[in-house]
Amino acid sequence: MDSGKNVVFFDGGCLLCSGVVQWCHRMDRHERIWFAALDSSFAAKHRSELGLPDPGEGAETFAFWNQEKGEVFFRSDGAIQMLRELGGIWAGVGVLMSWMPRFLRDASYNFIARNRRRWWGSSEECTLPPASLRGKVLE
Repeated sequence: MDSGKNVVFFDGGCLLCSGVVQWCHRMDRHERIWFAALDSSFAAKHRSELGLPDPGEGAETFAFWNQEKGEVFFRSDGAIQMLRELGGIWAGVGVLMSWMPRFLRDASYNFIARNRRRWWGSSEECTLPPASLRGKVLE
């Protein structure tokens, strides 16, 4: 991976999270975003540097790393940064979301994060991504 990329860190065993990654990949027409499961070697290598959680630890299951700027965003801030990076209408959605107070955004995020495995299910290991996504997943 070249420096200056954007990386989404996600819970690889969460089916909702894996679905969001697949959706994001389809929307990423400019190929600006890469992906790494929190239990990957790539995440382990950067865990302390970026303040990433251990896999399966609490609601901190999503992070967006703008490598070029050296910024890491968690929870709803991470989702907003991801949407902005997608551009187009999704950037507008990200801007609209950013107008909502963070405590409300994060309360909603935390509620979904706590229940995501119950509502959408989980797998014991990261699900195999579609062939088109494999080159964008950092091991």
